[in-house]
Amino acid sequence: MRIYWLGGSPCSGKSTIAERLTLQYNLTYFRCDDSLTAHIASSDPRHQPTLARLRTMTSDEIWLEPVAAQVERVIAIYREEFSLLLAELQALHTGRPILAEGAALMPELVRQDPTWAAHAVWMVPTPVFQREHYRQRPWVAGVLQDCSDPVQAFANWMARDEAYAIYVTQTAIAAGLPLLQVDGSQTMDVNATWVASQLGLAD
Repeated sequence: MRIYWLGGSPCSGKSTIAERLTLQYNLTYFRCDDSLTAHIASSDPRHQPTLARLRTMTSDEIWLEPVAAQVERVIAIYREEFSLLLAELQALHTGRPILAEGAALMPELVRQDPTWAAHAVWMVPTPVFQREHYRQRPWVAGVLQDCSDPVQAFANWMARDEAYAIYVTQTAIAAGLPLLQVDGSQTMDVNATWVASQLGLAD
């Protein structure tokens, strides 16, 4: 079973490109974000302590913690979740190659298997692009509605994701893995073509 990996930080256009490539190359699209709620609910505190802790955390505890702590938590979440995502991927039997997409697919995890890393790419937005496009998402206010200080919570959220983008960038470059920084200067078509080429879909 061939798996293509599209990772990176939020708001870089990963989902849009994944949807395009899925149709263009007749792939099965596996959106990692869709599994997070179920993984939190079923997590075992002995093996996924960070995921399990999310079940009882308040909105203020999630979003008003110092940004450095939030970054550490999200990286821990993705490390704990990776084996769960792999189990789901291995259970898929669609007869088509799979395109797995999501922020949880960190370079340090995918590069564990050279055959995975050979068909993997990461995307990160610049801080300006990230903030501009996050503000256009209608569901953002709903995520923060229970916070006592939604303005500070949003600022922390953006700072967390910017720091995570730096982490992804550094780890991908250190491992010699392909990475695209999205700043809005290229069209989605251009970015999708580049991603397809790096994944080996266009060969």
